[in-house]
Amino acid sequence: MVFTKRLLCAKYCSKRWGRYRIIRLPHLGLPVLIVAQWKEHGLWKCLWKVALNKFDNLGGEKDVMFKVKPVRHVAEIFKNLGESAIDPKDSMFYMGFPYYLKISFTCYQENKAAIIRKGYLTGLKPIALVAFQSPLNTKKWKPEQLEIEMEAAPYPIQNCKFDELCSLNWFTPMPIKNGSVVMKVKIYSNHLGLSVEEKTFSININGFVEQRKDGVTSSLGEEVQNWPLFMMESAKSQPIWSTHNHAPVLILGGIHNQKIVLLSDTAFEDFTMVELAIDSCWLGSISCPQIESSSTILDAIAMESTLFIRQNQLIYYFTGNYYLRARSRRWTRTLHNLCIKKLCPVFFPSNGTEHVLALGAGNEEGYIFFGSVKGEAAFSPAPFLSHPHLALPLSALRQPLNYEIPAFIPEGRRYNYSFVMLLGLETYSTKPLIPKGISYNPFTDLFFIWGNAILQSYDRINYIFLSEFQGPSPIKYFISSFRGEIAFVTENEEIWYFFEGSYSIFRLCPSEGWQVFLDMQHIQNGEDYSPNETMISLFFDHEGLQQVWTSPCRKKLIKRKFPISRVLEYQQLGMFSYNVEILDVCPFISMRIEDLPAPQRYTRQERYRAQPPDVLHPLGFHTNVSLAIYQGLVYHLLWLHWKYNKPYADPVHDPTWSWWRNKKSYQDYYTYLASNWKSQGGVHINMEHYSKIYHLSPQKQLPESIYLDKGNDYAFSIFISTDLGGCSLTARQCPNLLGTERRGDPRASPSQHAPVIIIIIILSSHFGQVTISDRHMCFGQDLSGANLMMTSALFKVRRPRKLAQRLSPSPLGPGQGHNMISVFIGCPPGKRLAFDITYTMEYTSTKNKHFFDCTYHVPEMPCFLFKDVFYPFFLIQDMVTGESGRFTGSYILKVIGGGPSMAEIRDYSEEEISQYNKPEESSPSLIWEALEKTSEKKKKLNIMSWKNPGIVWLCLQKSPCHEIIPKGFSPPEFYLKLMVTNRDVDNSTYCDYHLIFILHLHGLPFSSGPAVNYLMVSTGFFLGLIVLYVFCQLIKAKVTETWNQIKKRIQEMTTFRSGEGRIRVEPVALFPLRLGGKPGPVRRERGLQGIRDPHRGEGGGTPKEKCSSRSRRELDLGSGKKVLRVGRGRAR
Repeated sequence: MVFTKRLLCAKYCSKRWGRYRIIRLPHLGLPVLIVAQWKEHGLWKCLWKVALNKFDNLGGEKDVMFKVKPVRHVAEIFKNLGESAIDPKDSMFYMGFPYYLKISFTCYQENKAAIIRKGYLTGLKPIALVAFQSPLNTKKWKPEQLEIEMEAAPYPIQNCKFDELCSLNWFTPMPIKNGSVVMKVKIYSNHLGLSVEEKTFSININGFVEQRKDGVTSSLGEEVQNWPLFMMESAKSQPIWSTHNHAPVLILGGIHNQKIVLLSDTAFEDFTMVELAIDSCWLGSISCPQIESSSTILDAIAMESTLFIRQNQLIYYFTGNYYLRARSRRWTRTLHNLCIKKLCPVFFPSNGTEHVLALGAGNEEGYIFFGSVKGEAAFSPAPFLSHPHLALPLSALRQPLNYEIPAFIPEGRRYNYSFVMLLGLETYSTKPLIPKGISYNPFTDLFFIWGNAILQSYDRINYIFLSEFQGPSPIKYFISSFRGEIAFVTENEEIWYFFEGSYSIFRLCPSEGWQVFLDMQHIQNGEDYSPNETMISLFFDHEGLQQVWTSPCRKKLIKRKFPISRVLEYQQLGMFSYNVEILDVCPFISMRIEDLPAPQRYTRQERYRAQPPDVLHPLGFHTNVSLAIYQGLVYHLLWLHWKYNKPYADPVHDPTWSWWRNKKSYQDYYTYLASNWKSQGGVHINMEHYSKIYHLSPQKQLPESIYLDKGNDYAFSIFISTDLGGCSLTARQCPNLLGTERRGDPRASPSQHAPVIIIIIILSSHFGQVTISDRHMCFGQDLSGANLMMTSALFKVRRPRKLAQRLSPSPLGPGQGHNMISVFIGCPPGKRLAFDITYTMEYTSTKNKHFFDCTYHVPEMPCFLFKDVFYPFFLIQDMVTGESGRFTGSYILKVIGGGPSMAEIRDYSEEEISQYNKPEESSPSLIWEALEKTSEKKKKLNIMSWKNPGIVWLCLQKSPCHEIIPKGFSPPEFYLKLMVTNRDVDNSTYCDYHLIFILHLHGLPFSSGPAVNYLMVSTGFFLGLIVLYVFCQLIKAKVTETWNQIKKRIQEMTTFRSGEGRIRVEPVALFPLRLGGKPGPVRRERGLQGIRDPHRGEGGGTPKEKCSSRSRRELDLGSGKKVLRVGRGRAR
């Protein structure tokens, strides 16, 4: 490359700017090409490899992602993490995803296991950046550009000892976001150890497979395992049609006379072949003539959750197992009894609804049927005029426009014209112009009519003819990247390529440059290219133009990136002659972008960062438990992101604030435990490793797309270098190099009524400042990220017409001095309105001199007293940049629902909403009114602002909060459902800040009738208590006396009396008895003391009885009868 650079320097730095001679050095030219080829495609480079593994199949074979339910038993592991940053009480919110992402890499002619070990020992760590594609259903899921960056954890595939190194891979959780079915995974390194080039993979949810006893199988039909290659060799290339960036599974038909399609959920990195479970019907008739019957799947279109196919004249669709969609059990036929000759895709949805076009034939010739897919497929007919008058449906063009296509091809190549404007004054050839299809790019507003020629238009009124394509074979299919690049394939399998806005069209294959490229591959023993190959399809993805091909040698289908830059470079080198006349003396060699703003404000990328927990392992290897903990941490991080979408704002604007707020003070203690290898579970969770990133650095390259709100600007600087190894050019030799084009409203001329304006300030021939500004032309307001207007800004560097390839990489993009920035005008995603409960409580308490909360306090929903004036305040929060500020615009507040409890809240009808929110004094609102009367009234609604936010609660008669019956001993309370919006009252933004939240009121008053009833009932109750108390006091003495008598009587019944008493012998009165022998000494027992009889004196009897009782006590032991006589009673 240095030699080539010197040649060019000699070429353009010649003192004599005219004709000169270049010495040809063939012995040096070939090594230069080979080294350049190796540097570009890299036999020395290492490549990342990824595969999905199930949660319980770590290190196994590649799995298909179709499960979306979380793994709940991960929560059991977190219950055992006692002394850690995790609160065991919240373990139920730590679940796992059903899949892991296995990461490895390979290098050319290197042992895979050995090179991975080398990378690990030299400090290499893969990082996975997972980007979720926002779902189409914006009513269920909010539009957002969510990303999560995860560092991979090393995991040994085999059981390794501490002193051994064995086969290992890196693993990260494979997160799943509700509603999102398309994900891009970018793998890059930490820039340590081996150099591995970053690579992006498509990993999507496949809703067209199901789990059966024999494994995971397709629900569309029977999978074909051993398919004969000749079926593909005889097939002609077919386009891969899908909804742009929203189809998780791509489908490709066209296999001759077979009901077989190719399905892929990885953008054809791999695929499965399925024989569809449909009937091959022959329904040809006079009304629907068919030339022949074939089982071939002629057309196939993939959408977010639905697949469409056409076989003969029959149309079928199948809905996959995705979120909130009723899955199909079998293929469903639609458009019954209609003759259909073609299915056509609509690449962009409209208001969350996908579309498909079906062209009629036979009796339906001249009609198209417009299909809408939102849950189920439904078709409606729309008139369609055939050639020579061509029109599009109103839904596609937004207005009825007809254009009469010329009958013949204009003369352009004859006069060496790149294009011909069709004004009616041009000359035409005798070759008929046969249109076969149309193409439209909503970003650039370019419309093409293609067939055996190409017509281009910016407004569908004025057309130009691109004369550089007049091939003998007409175009078979036309594909667009929607980023300025266009490729098309002709009937004889030629591949052509050009840029939108350019009039130069290049044939890539077959061409001289393509043949040189194949020769270079043959010299290098390249495996991805073969001279005898069959192209299956050509399509664009996130990495550029891709080609699916096969050959008899490889015996399989291969996807590869088409080498556009190399083919054009070789083709350009072949155009050099020995005597060159310099027509343009100012080529640019390098270009750089400076002064780029922070990207997140314009790209709207929300990014989280996560790292695996630190493991207590000598080699740093992870285990199944530590990886499960990593799963739970990533799951909880995304759960906090989802939970943060609530109407009440937290004191700190960060979703992760509530995670660590109670554990932050113990962070050093947990670090101390980990440093002494005492962490429970063998892992240490660092709180700093799980956060949201708000300040990404610019990458010195223009972004793919930006979002502009009303009046926003996007500015940067461009530096163009013409230094050729010590050779520099002057400003006189280099005029303005930078050219721009702007695209805008399709209903107007792009130069006058574009929604964005591009201002370029040329400070020198090599330096310029570029500003893209919104022109306040989008009318109306909408929700965040919804119904955005699509436009673009196209940047081109002026250079010789045939110089197709840059000499060094350009930050403008992969194109040859071209780059297109997609611009979305409207309310950017990630902005929201939140109820500032913290400041509202402070301000309300200050104004009312007090604050009374409910008896049962709920921290996330405080109560407000009914009689106090309510002062609400709101925040505008940017979820992308982390900014949060007071909402200072005007807004409308309405009560749209309510109920006496959370479970009884209901939505009010339109009539009720109008009655409850009237601002007129003649018929005031029934629930509330503004504290300060304003003269602003819009649609019979009060216009509020932050300067006068006071609200007085009324709850008048006939309102739902009138006469609320209290529950228990709590005062009456009511829950109001409030809606706040700035739509049509705040013209400072395109955003409709729409907020719905619940307000808890307590201490509601009673009306006169219920109040008197409650007073009478309460008074009667308390008077009854007083009367009862007085009555009790009056009868207290008598009751006490009666009770004492009853108590005495009870004591008498339980005390010993003459004839029916019970003997109580105290221990001291016992004496020994000898049975069957002589009587021993007898001890006189103590008398029964303490027993009192009311008819007797003290001591238990009369004096006479006392005297006689002494003489009657005796013990007769001689007769064998043991008798103890005490008084008049006798015990045996």
